[in-house]
Amino acid sequence: MIIELKSIQDRQQSVVEFCDHISMGNYFIADGLDHNTTTATMTFVHFSGSVWGITCRHVAKEASYEVRGCERHDGVWRLHADRVVYNLSSLQGGLLRSAILAMPDGSHVDLAFCKLDHMWAHYHEAKNKKAALLLGDYFPADPIRGSSKSGIAVGFPDKSKVPRLSPTGQVTIHNAAFVCAPFDPMHEPEADTFILDVARGDVQNLGLSGCSGGPVFSLPDIENPFDEWAPVLEGIIFQGYPASSEQTTKDNAEIWAIRVDKRRMECWLAEASRI
Repeated sequence: MIIELKSIQDRQQSVVEFCDHISMGNYFIADGLDHNTTTATMTFVHFSGSVWGITCRHVAKEASYEVRGCERHDGVWRLHADRVVYNLSSLQGGLLRSAILAMPDGSHVDLAFCKLDHMWAHYHEAKNKKAALLLGDYFPADPIRGSSKSGIAVGFPDKSKVPRLSPTGQVTIHNAAFVCAPFDPMHEPEADTFILDVARGDVQNLGLSGCSGGPVFSLPDIENPFDEWAPVLEGIIFQGYPASSEQTTKDNAEIWAIRVDKRRMECWLAEASRI
């Protein structure tokens, strides 16, 4: 079921703290969103003494200079904090280069990583009330993670952009969507990927396009009360169906995710850095 933010915001930590939308735009222009802005989701983790943003390889490839024509500097992924834009690229020797490390095309891991500096902490932790989740080593499996039968997925669907009036004019607010669903019956804590079986009615009005890069957390079972729950990262969304509300070829919806932990992250960063 989809749950509203108000039903989880009084918990120990709100899961939306650990992710945010990223948007495509011009490196030199600190503009905002509109209904047509290309967006995706990024998850924030603490790993090896640094804060990292995790999204998907296919998302990072959207910023390919060949695709977006970065001679015009308009193919940059960005984070927003109030009126400040945090570019996930940099100018080096007059050339615009992405700061996102993507896994090689031949890898089955559809993920990409961006090391975030102190400016992220200054703007996102202070202005957007965001936080980075400590990425631990879950082997042997965390007791919650290993026994949980359901999870909560968080993302920013393309169709959740809503126009609002502000003192400075009309702005576009990008709302997060929260989907609670059981894990696939074949779910194994040690598997590289897993699936959330989602009731179709929960996503038919939005679709899941734009949620790639969002986190999936294990939910506690009855013997582990929700009031005492602390977020345990299960994985990162890399695909979802339906992508839009117009896709109606299946009766159910599904969210595919890649399992994330310290051991895997070490291997992935080493592989992505060699490209």
